[in-house]
Amino acid sequence: MKLPTILSAGLLLLLSGNALSAEDSTPKPAVPDTSSADTSTGTKSAGAGERVQPDPESLRITALVAALQQEQASETEVIWLETAQESRLALYQQTGTGESHGGIMIFHDQATGPDWPTLVNPLRSDLTDHGWNTLAISLPVPSVQIVPERTIPALQDKDQVQEATQAESNDAANETNTATEESAATESYQQTFSRIAAAGSELLNQKGHATQVVIGIGDAATWATDYILQNQPNPNLHLVLINPIQAKDDSAPKLSEQLAELKTPTLDLFFSSDQQQLKSAKLRKRIVLRSKIDDYQQVRINQRSDDSKKSKQWLNRQLQGLLYSRIVKNVAAKPAAIQAQPTQITPGN
Repeated sequence: MKLPTILSAGLLLLLSGNALSAEDSTPKPAVPDTSSADTSTGTKSAGAGERVQPDPESLRITALVAALQQEQASETEVIWLETAQESRLALYQQTGTGESHGGIMIFHDQATGPDWPTLVNPLRSDLTDHGWNTLAISLPVPSVQIVPERTIPALQDKDQVQEATQAESNDAANETNTATEESAATESYQQTFSRIAAAGSELLNQKGHATQVVIGIGDAATWATDYILQNQPNPNLHLVLINPIQAKDDSAPKLSEQLAELKTPTLDLFFSSDQQQLKSAKLRKRIVLRSKIDDYQQVRINQRSDDSKKSKQWLNRQLQGLLYSRIVKNVAAKPAAIQAQPTQITPGN
């Protein structure tokens, strides 16, 4: 009685094995290889072992332009500032009053952008309510210096070490000569900033704004001061530093040394809540006093509230008042002073 049962079970196992063999032999669809895909951009990499990195600056500028284009009521004019080597995004806003005191170029800190909501945007927008025309210019990111890979010979005999050292010396000399030639042809960030600032100044001149104020925020204060030093003396130029700090680029001049050479009307504004800013501001003031710089004023911006909106309004209000008292009134007084000069009468007239 058990024999038929055993035969039935064996038959079932045989049929199951044939079915599995048939299933294994059936060709399966190929799975796409995503090992070479770039997950950060959704595109394939340029080649084996290479990765296409997105450009954060380009992405940021593209997003900013798109956002401004969506603002139907925005008075901001998006301008591509043409320089000798490139085009830079600039945001121009015309005065909203019936009078024009001049143009203001605003240069942002490297950690922000030309329309940064916490500082740059309020400045470039609110100052137009007081007779100023503003131009906020995007700045390129300084190139990062790549540290060369170091190789240390180990566990080698004396002859091998000497040969390797001589070869490395020759290679180093060749690399030094090549680097020197490349650096001579490569523009420094200091030169790049000066070129961009000059293009911005020319644009303001074309729009009829002879009186110009250059505002440098954060590390841009170093570059803005350097630009002023290159173009002084110029009675139409004025400098405003907001929370100035030393730029970290290799080509950056020392801000402390720059202040001692200023011959341009300068406002130095800093926030009192930052202890490091307090120390730096005290040092800058000592340098200016020691150098006997006359047309320099340092103002401590009191943040009376933790509300960031009120703090921005307080900064704009103080800056607007200082610009009026130090620039607008002086410019208006110049023609009167010229007219008030006595006329010398010589005998016989």
